[in-house]
Amino acid sequence: MEKEPILNWISDEDLFLAIKHVFDKVYSDLSETSLHYLKRNKIDPWTMLFSMKANNISAHEWIENEVVRQSDKVLSQAVGEFHQIVLGSCEGWINLGVGDNSSLDLKKTDNAIFAEIKNKYNTMNGDSGTKKFEHMQNVISEHPDAVVYLVQIISKSKKDKS
Repeated sequence: MEKEPILNWISDEDLFLAIKHVFDKVYSDLSETSLHYLKRNKIDPWTMLFSMKANNISAHEWIENEVVRQSDKVLSQAVGEFHQIVLGSCEGWINLGVGDNSSLDLKKTDNAIFAEIKNKYNTMNGDSGTKKFEHMQNVISEHPDAVVYLVQIISKSKKDKS
C-alpha cells in the first residue's frame, strides 16, 4: 500500500527539499563564530551605543542580541525562499530562482501567470517596490495575455472568511 503524501499538491520529496533548503541556509550562513559574523556585517557603533543605553544592557548582551537578530534575518530570508521553492514545485509552475530575465519568482509553465512572492507585506520599500512594478510591467509587455501577481504570504490586513 502506497503512503499518502503529506500534502496533496506537492510531493513529499519536494516539500522536504524546501525544508532542507531553509536549514542548510541558516546553518551555512551562521556557522561562523558570533563576533566574526557581526564584524563581517559591519556593526553600527552608534546604534549599538544607543541600544545599550535604551535597553540598559552591556556590550556583551548587545552582541548576543545582535547575533539573534542577524540569525532571524537569515532565517526570514530562507523562509521566503522556502515559499518560492514550495510554490514553484507545484504542478504546472516553475520556480524562476535568482537571475531570471523577468526578475520575478514564479510562473506557470504556459506563461499565463507570473508572480512575485513576498513573505510579509512590509518586505518591499518604496524603491524596490517601484523596480518590482517595472519588472511586472515588462513581463506584461512581453506576455500581453499574462496576469502578474504580487503575492504576500502574510498580508497587512486580516481576512476572516468564516
